[in-house]
Amino acid sequence: MKLFRIARRVAIALVLTASLVSGGGVRAQEIERIAAVVNDDAISVFDLVQRIKLVIFSSGLPNTPEVMQKIGPQVLRALIDEKLRLQEAKRQKITVSDAELKAALAQIERGNRIPLGTLKSYLRARGIDPETVIEQVRAQIAWSKLVARRRKSELKVSEDEVDAEIKRIEASRGSVEYRVSEIFLAVESEDQEARVLADAVQLVGQLRAGADFAALARQFSAGATAGTGGDLGWVTKEQLADRIAEAVARLKPGEISDPVRGNGGYEILRLVDRRRRMEGNPDDTKVALRQVLLTLPEVAADGVVREVIDRANAIRATIRGCQDMSRVAAKVDPSVSGDVGTVRLGDLPAPMREVVRALPVGQVSAPLRTQRGAHLLMVCGRQEVGGDLPSRATVRRQLEDRRFDLVSRRYLRDIRRDAFVDVRI
Repeated sequence: MKLFRIARRVAIALVLTASLVSGGGVRAQEIERIAAVVNDDAISVFDLVQRIKLVIFSSGLPNTPEVMQKIGPQVLRALIDEKLRLQEAKRQKITVSDAELKAALAQIERGNRIPLGTLKSYLRARGIDPETVIEQVRAQIAWSKLVARRRKSELKVSEDEVDAEIKRIEASRGSVEYRVSEIFLAVESEDQEARVLADAVQLVGQLRAGADFAALARQFSAGATAGTGGDLGWVTKEQLADRIAEAVARLKPGEISDPVRGNGGYEILRLVDRRRRMEGNPDDTKVALRQVLLTLPEVAADGVVREVIDRANAIRATIRGCQDMSRVAAKVDPSVSGDVGTVRLGDLPAPMREVVRALPVGQVSAPLRTQRGAHLLMVCGRQEVGGDLPSRATVRRQLEDRRFDLVSRRYLRDIRRDAFVDVRI
């Protein structure tokens, strides 16, 4: 087994890194100084500085020497992993075509509202070498293709597994589900525990100070969700490990968790939102509505109003179902009474909406006074709107994504274990 060694001297080099980023006079040979050797490839100080710039710019972190010093070790570790992925992809003869790279860069442009084809000039204008983004994207594409090809049998999801997941989702209808984002930091040996926890604590501090969660997830997360900014989508507690579920349940929307020790490393969690699973918005319920309206001036004497309300109550007593409602409406004033049609609850005026929401089908309401007069309302049909089960294709994709995450982590762990890594700064 080859040596995998990350020296503990990284912080010393960040004085140089800070001077580079701040634009201080630094000789060309210092810029090209080797920051780390990964098997037969080198990562230069220039590579490290450029990636630090990218992280600071994309995440909204303060552009200060102190911040650069703090994130430097994490950025270097991310660059080392990136180099390992690219080396393994090359060894397995995995290539990334120009078309694949162009499509991925265009997606970045669309996601950041950058005019198509201008990403390189956009980055140069901000002092960032475009190659640091291109290399990162190339590594992500190559790694996805590599895992899908080399670990194909481990990624398969059977029809029985899809059936079981759909049944589980159906059984959880109405339970609370959470929209969660994550940053996963892997711990692969006991001697990494303290360092990874310290990294996680530092990231939490940066996030709570306003750093962009998705940007930091893309740069530092070892999870499969890194490419989507850490977005786990909607999940229930049953889909999460116990400690993770407990942490998520305590969060309010928008809050960031403390680091949570999970299986294989530390999770940093952000709760985006919560809702009841597969329950639609009650305001989307549709009702077949009929009414009898006894008109009144918007401003009327109390005696006149009481008289009309009494008349409405008398009419109400004669109505026994929807047919009676239509018959009475035709007699009273068909120009304003009768079949209102199928309407969405949320589109009704607030007082009327609350009456109709609670009204059983076929039962006439008590008189409701509005600006137009006194209404008698009846619901002759109700279409409750609930959330639909996800399609089989969606469920399969979710299961495949989870499996890809686990397989990808194991694969990278194995590569790290056999790698020679020497940090030289």
